[in-house]
Amino acid sequence: MFQQSVRFDTDSENERIMEQMQVVMESERRLRHAVASDKIGVWSINYTDNRMEITTDSAFLLGYSLEEFNEKCTTLDLPRVDSPTLQAKVIKEARTAYYSWDSFIHPDDWPLVGKGLCDLFEGKQDCYEAEYRIRTKSGEWKWILAYGHISHFDENGIPVEAMGTHVDITSIKATEIALRQSEQALQQREKELEEKASALEEANTALKVLLNKYSESQHEIEANVFENVKQVVFPYIAKLKNSSLREDQTALVEVVEKNLQNITSEFCKKIHVENASLTPKEIQIVNLIREDYSSKEIAELLIMSPSAVAFHRNNIRKKLNLAHKKVNLTSWLKAHFE
Repeated sequence: MFQQSVRFDTDSENERIMEQMQVVMESERRLRHAVASDKIGVWSINYTDNRMEITTDSAFLLGYSLEEFNEKCTTLDLPRVDSPTLQAKVIKEARTAYYSWDSFIHPDDWPLVGKGLCDLFEGKQDCYEAEYRIRTKSGEWKWILAYGHISHFDENGIPVEAMGTHVDITSIKATEIALRQSEQALQQREKELEEKASALEEANTALKVLLNKYSESQHEIEANVFENVKQVVFPYIAKLKNSSLREDQTALVEVVEKNLQNITSEFCKKIHVENASLTPKEIQIVNLIREDYSSKEIAELLIMSPSAVAFHRNNIRKKLNLAHKKVNLTSWLKAHFE
């Protein structure tokens, strides 16, 4: 009875082991198929004899056959110590056998790779992952993505073997670099555009100041011309008209007077619009006030109510800064807009 029980247990254990082996074999088959399909290199490090082994695809990534790569590499014999920390230090300082691969790594990238391998050995990281450049047979640099983990420990928990993969990511890195350069170029372009926009804004501000000064100067010149013509020229024209002139001479004087009136009238209109901001209706009323029309007469001429005329007169006084001042509007308009 007891023997049958033991035999039964043994058979069950054997079946379980066979099932696990089948699972492992299937996983291995899938891994080999994936590696063969994607040209992924596989590597392993044996910490016992300090030896690294790579597959044909890993060697092929560098442009070598596996035989050529093995001939190019050498193995260093390192002492085996029980402490993971000490062993990692030995590996780090001596660049051991598995550095046969690592000796092809770009010097600038090696510190990161070495630290990753040591952290993996010391148990600081569960897996090792690094992107680095490696020199090919032709002397060019390829970008490699390396990934690995500890695959076997001894009875004391010290790493015995690590396994991982090598993948060529050169094209991906080239795309990343191109995108980064494009982004930098775009940022530089945006910076230049911002600087140009700022410069244009400053130039626009300066131009506005110049235009305002020009407008003020032009207005001042026009006002001076208008005043000089009124004070200096028109009195002489009046004297000429009252003097003994022939008919043709009188006609010429009248032409000159009319032209001068037209010119000064344009100046007067500009003064109205620029300084007083009068509406067209208010300008009409101003001109009638200057001609001594009463509010009642203005209302009849413009077909408005007297109250509307009064409303406009109040607005005109406000715009001319005459509100609440004891200033006769007619006299003031004649004096300033004649």
